[in-house]
Amino acid sequence: MKEKSKKIEVGIMAFLVTFIWGSTFVLVKIGLSEIPPISFAMVRFLIAGTLMLIISLLRNRWSKITKLIKEDFIALSVLGLTGYTLFFIFAFEGMLFTTASNASIVTNFAPIFIAILSVLFLNEKLNIRRIIGIPMSFLGVLLVVTEGDLANLFSIDKILGDLLIVISAFFWAIYTIYSKPIFEEEDTFAITTMSMILGAIYLIPFAFMLENPSVIIEISLLAWAIIVFLALFGSVVAYLLWNEIVSKIDATLAGTTLFLIPIFTIILAVILIGEIITIFTLIGMILILAGVFLTET
Repeated sequence: MKEKSKKIEVGIMAFLVTFIWGSTFVLVKIGLSEIPPISFAMVRFLIAGTLMLIISLLRNRWSKITKLIKEDFIALSVLGLTGYTLFFIFAFEGMLFTTASNASIVTNFAPIFIAILSVLFLNEKLNIRRIIGIPMSFLGVLLVVTEGDLANLFSIDKILGDLLIVISAFFWAIYTIYSKPIFEEEDTFAITTMSMILGAIYLIPFAFMLENPSVIIEISLLAWAIIVFLALFGSVVAYLLWNEIVSKIDATLAGTTLFLIPIFTIILAVILIGEIITIFTLIGMILILAGVFLTET
């Protein structure tokens, strides 16, 4: 009975996490109609980082945070820059030029970059599953980006958004690879909190140099609701739930639940903002997810 109850609990949490993260792509797409992309990311993570810091204080983790700042500030800065600053600059800029569905699907390509970097820099083996999975995912991305027409590769207008999302996925891969040894030695919640805050701080100069963040004052109540939802649920609640999931089941099994994210994104994008999904998008998604599954398991 306890085992069954545990499976139900994990299933509910996995549904909530993947639904929340799937919805973020649609909400970002809506929010970008009013909010400049870098300023959008900046405000979101300043709010989310502050909430994470408050939770850290309530959990008596302040000593761990101050220790991290003193001993690993450069490492935290690298994590903040790659996992938050650069990742979200390219991701949000990319979403100006592509659909929420494409952004969600192509972002799932990040594990392939992680696998490649792991082979190159962490001496992990290039086994048969990775040899099959990596090119399969590349083919999937190609189908999504080109919409089945290779001539689109030579049209920057058609591929710019998806290309920026691919670059953001590469930065997330760097973040993941760089964070592995740090997460093994230090408190993961404290690391995530400080890298999120530093990433938000490093977004500030980009926002002021490239945009006019003051327009945020004039955005609608809906846009503010989106920012708060993304900060509170997309960044904090989903992260806490994900940690609970990973603590209760095998990490590989937990990772497979993330395949639901683009499915939720597609459903919500069609319903809420009227996106049209082509057969090439669906085939590309299947190839990417299948390739990632082969590579990670």
